[in-house]
Amino acid sequence: MRLLLVCAYDSERIPDWLNTALMTCHEFIMTEDGVVLSNLYIKSESKLS
Repeated sequence: MRLLLVCAYDSERIPDWLNTALMTCHEFIMTEDGVVLSNLYIKSESKLS
């Protein structure tokens, strides 16, 4: 079974450094225009099964 989590952040209310950090650990970013791949995402070597 796969679990999908959605984290919601208002990018205008969080500091730039936190927004960048979140984009490195979230593969997909949801914007007002849709869902896009994060160009800063760093894939983890460990996976949960």
